Amino acid sequence: MIGSMTRARAMSGASYGWRSFLLVTACVAVAGCGRSSQPEPVSVQEPPAPFIASTPTGVDADELKQLLQQCDVGKVMPILRDVLGSPASADLLMFLSDSWADGGGDPAVNHCMQKEIVRVSVANALAQAQANRMLEVPQLESVLDTLRGSLTSPSSEIAHTAIMGIGDFLTERDIAKLRQIALDDKCCHNKSAYAALALSCNPKASEELDRLATIDQKRADLVREFRGLMQEARTLKCDSE
Repeated sequence: MIGSMTRARAMSGASYGWRSFLLVTACVAVAGCGRSSQPEPVSVQEPPAPFIASTPTGVDADELKQLLQQCDVGKVMPILRDVLGSPASADLLMFLSDSWADGGGDPAVNHCMQKEIVRVSVANALAQAQANRMLEVPQLESVLDTLRGSLTSPSSEIAHTAIMGIGDFLTERDIAKLRQIALDDKCCHNKSAYAALALSCNPKASEELDRLATIDQKRADLVREFRGLMQEARTLKCDSE
């Protein structure tokens, strides 16, 4: 009974955590970088789909596999962004986990999953699923290495997704990296660093936020803003651990 209650709380935390991820994603999309008010494209050839999109009704693992085989990034990305909120999340996550190493033996799937925006988005979903006890991810270290390798990507969408994905697995080195990102006012995804630190259950992340808040009023306001934004999700998530 206690185990069931704990899992229920973890699932509630997953729901709030995923909604918080989408909310912060929306903030990053609206903020833009530098003088531009538009999200940065992933590449000239492959601009990202809109940041916020709901999983198409009825999409299952077989359909996602077909889209990956076609490498239809515009259709794949909305599914990956909302995979934890999908009615078919269990099957989708299992498929993504099985496909992580080599596309599940499918060269076309593997080719598409090597695109940074796709791979980081899959890694984010798998990391959050692992953190919320929705799935045991055998390749977790590889998943986390992928996220850490994209924390400072020149694409704000990729960097933001990597930052939010690593948030449940922060090491001291990760926290130091997030501090550097948080202090960089030149690009909009520095706010993602505040969000990840505020959502983390690692007490050292909270200590880092305290230090950031002492630098100046602007950073104190950001710390207060993101602590407030993440408070409910963090409470549910951390209490279930």
